[in-house]
Amino acid sequence: MEALVLKKLYERVDKGEKAALVMITKNCGSVPGKEGAIMAVFPDGTSIGTVGGGAIEYDLIKRSVKAMENNESFDFDYSLTDSGELKMTCGGQSRGFVRVFFPKNNLIIFGAGHCAQKIAKFATICNFSVTVIDDREEFKDLDDFKDIDKYIVGTPEEAIDELYFDKDNTFIVMATRGHKHDIDAARAILNKDYKYAGMLGSRKKTLEVKKKLLGEGFSKEKINQMYLPIGLDISDGSVEEIGIAVMAEILKVKNDLSAKERRLELED
Repeated sequence: MEALVLKKLYERVDKGEKAALVMITKNCGSVPGKEGAIMAVFPDGTSIGTVGGGAIEYDLIKRSVKAMENNESFDFDYSLTDSGELKMTCGGQSRGFVRVFFPKNNLIIFGAGHCAQKIAKFATICNFSVTVIDDREEFKDLDDFKDIDKYIVGTPEEAIDELYFDKDNTFIVMATRGHKHDIDAARAILNKDYKYAGMLGSRKKTLEVKKKLLGEGFSKEKINQMYLPIGLDISDGSVEEIGIAVMAEILKVKNDLSAKERRLELED
């Protein structure tokens, strides 16, 4: 059973989800779970394996889900008496830990054109898991895509159910070959969870896109969360420098930094 628990935990994390490993490390007296017992818990509250069932397991599943929401592992120490937090009468004590596992940061790129190619290349160098969505199958074997995780042939609407979204580690770039496709991508993702979403475009396009989405019923708050135009103001307009500017902005958001200059000057 332990091998299956670890296998399922790995599969979920590899897919792009968080997961928590629960383990009992020390028991004293009468307790429901065995020392060394493990259980994997997932963000939706499902689990595999057992640490003894009953009140302890129920409480640990709830606490593990909260731990994944807060991105924090923790230790536990249950006193299984009438005066303990679970009001149990076993009389023993059970200790252990919950370890939260995080997937790679996940970059979803709608579009496979020149700018998207460079963004994908730089993102894989930065250890992102990259998925590219485009309806042109012939682009999937381009050199800049050789290290990405997945290339989905299709439209944004067709691909959306194959994608995983998380408020802490999902980043989205909309860089399709046309205004219509960018709007389609925005419609598909605006009500999803993500850390960052940005779209290539001029200031004129920015206003047109935002007004159109607002007219379709999307909230102003959701629309203004998008980085549009995308990227820090550091490029000369070449596709390589646009790719760097976009990744610089994504890293700024991922790392919660100001992107201010770090230069020090000698004082007189």
